[in-house]
Amino acid sequence: TATTISVTTTGTYTLKQKDGNGCEAVSDIIEAKVNPLPPSPTINALRPTSFCERDYTLLQSSQAHIYIWSNGSNNPEISTKESGEFTVSAKDANGCISKPSAVTKVTKNPLPARPIITALGSTTFCENLFVEIQATEATGYLWSNGEATRTVKINNAGLFSVRSFNEFQCYSDPSNNISTSTLSLPNPPQIESLGATTFCEGGEVTLLANNADVYWNNGLQGSQIKVTNTGDYTATTLNSQGCYSHHSNVLNVDVKPKPATPMINKEGVYTLYAENSLASGMYIWEYNGTAISSNTNSIKAVKSGSYQVKNTLKYDNLICSSDFSESYNFNIGSNPKEIVVYPNPVSIDKITIEALTDLLNVTVQIIDINGRVQKNVIVDNFDTQQYIDIKSLPSGVYFVKIMAKGLKETQRIVVAH
Repeated sequence: TATTISVTTTGTYTLKQKDGNGCEAVSDIIEAKVNPLPPSPTINALRPTSFCERDYTLLQSSQAHIYIWSNGSNNPEISTKESGEFTVSAKDANGCISKPSAVTKVTKNPLPARPIITALGSTTFCENLFVEIQATEATGYLWSNGEATRTVKINNAGLFSVRSFNEFQCYSDPSNNISTSTLSLPNPPQIESLGATTFCEGGEVTLLANNADVYWNNGLQGSQIKVTNTGDYTATTLNSQGCYSHHSNVLNVDVKPKPATPMINKEGVYTLYAENSLASGMYIWEYNGTAISSNTNSIKAVKSGSYQVKNTLKYDNLICSSDFSESYNFNIGSNPKEIVVYPNPVSIDKITIEALTDLLNVTVQIIDINGRVQKNVIVDNFDTQQYIDIKSLPSGVYFVKIMAKGLKETQRIVVAH
């Protein structure tokens, strides 16, 4: 009943018209054809869709007759340097336009600010030193020498800069440049010793350098020094630019400790002992200033007079000696006994026997009050204190009998365990 209609489906259409007299007329047949829409295209990103400022992305549509992008382009591919949401529609040969593709989101990330670098010291330095260069704070760093920390230690001549990057991994423009230069070093000195470098405590050695302006690693200055302590010694020299050389050759000084000064103590009747912290090495005794032929830590004193002793230690071909002890004034008395047995009474596990003179092939017997021999000991060389074990003897009275060529002596002892 309308003069116009909208057609959305394919078919044959006619118009019938009726006048006021009831007369009808039919129009010509019109055939209408509705073409289908082309399928929606897809977008393929040929570069990352999230990128740093000054970069771009490239978006490509799937195949179509004609391309209609949301930014107005009709090309199969578009490039963009800006953030945005992009779609594409396809137009077929019939002029039909598809629905838009899915949205592709593009993000442009900002660049970090250009960093500034500062030298934390002089940029001209001796070639064995360095300067530190520091950048302004950022998420990360890439220095021109490959380092990746905020502060870098530079020990060579060159031109240095840094680029920073942010959380998007976007890199800044390069920073300002800092140029460094190095100063040459003087030649290292050569050092030598003017004597043996291994010596006893209390000694010294002189170390000599081939240069007058020398600084030693023990803090001394000068072409030669006297050394009294163990250590590795080196030296450096200083030039007019204020640069120290590398270290010289190394001299090892080994100071061997000398024994502590011994002290003489008397044990028993005729025995003098030298005591110190070592209890080792050899001992040199003197009687009234004359050497005694004994090198152990004890001697038999059979003459009144002044005794001294010192201790020696041997280190390979080096012998170090203590100081002599204080003099020990020994008095043997007017009527010394040939044989002394002690302690008496005895409550310990042994008795000690001393002889005034050195004896050979000595027989020592311990006899009980019934005349039975309880102990029989043979001593080939009776020149020092002899110890007889009595711990197996019951308490009681015993007789100690000492027999040697030209000597037979008996002494009574009381054992009281």
